[in-house]
Amino acid sequence: MRIAIDANTLAKWSGSEDAHFSVARLNHLFAEHATVVIVATPALSEFLVRCEAAGQAWLAMVERKRAFQIASFDRRAATECADLDRIAFASKDKRQGSKDAYQKVKVDRQILAIARVNRADKLITADIGLQKLSTACGLTTIQIEDLDLPDSARQHVLPLSSE
Repeated sequence: MRIAIDANTLAKWSGSEDAHFSVARLNHLFAEHATVVIVATPALSEFLVRCEAAGQAWLAMVERKRAFQIASFDRRAATECADLDRIAFASKDKRQGSKDAYQKVKVDRQILAIARVNRADKLITADIGLQKLSTACGLTTIQIEDLDLPDSARQHVLPLSSE
């Protein structure tokens, strides 16, 4: 399975947010089901702005994984994005139901175009606007909380009492 992820998912997966169960769910998904994890360069940029130096170190570690793919907004993605824009303009709703600022919608469409040309099966995101756009272009979305929590994450070792 080819899974695309957005900046919010990257932030949770990297551990830069307090998200123990999210990290466990994502690691389980990637280990058990994903053959490729696609990160669109616009999403990567947003992640790096939030995470600063720690994000760079984490990214360097993850890039060594064979299944991790950073996907650029190249000619194919630009063509796909233009097609998505034309469909939205033809519907007379350039935001396609999203309440987000149009600049965000345009970047979200770039992420979706990159995911589509890289043959993503699903997109993991908690971003409601991105979910609406994804649905409009036929790409299934999943929220992290809807992923299976592995048994190993359910059990926590309690520290021993000093008494």
